[in-house]
Amino acid sequence: MISFWIVVTATLATMLTRFLPLVLNEVFKKTKWLDYLSKVLPMASFGLLVVYSLQHLSFVSSPYGIPEVICLGLVILLQLKFNNILLSIFGPTFVYIILMNFILI
Repeated sequence: MISFWIVVTATLATMLTRFLPLVLNEVFKKTKWLDYLSKVLPMASFGLLVVYSLQHLSFVSSPYGIPEVICLGLVILLQLKFNNILLSIFGPTFVYIILMNFILI
């Protein structure tokens, strides 16, 4: 019975987070801070992904951080050249998988 209430609570919380922006659309339509957040948050979340992926980087054990440095450079290069966030995420991810599974280890 308790798992039923857990599922109901999770469902209601999910529905609330999905439908609340639609209901409050008119309230937040012309606010400056929402415009600011819509410009800043995509790059902030991208920076958070980069920091998270480099948190356990070790330069003293094999592969000495070589794949991470290569892919970080590729992220910067792709973002500067194409300015496409999906390409900047999936391109280096693919290169990292190839490096780790077939070339370096």
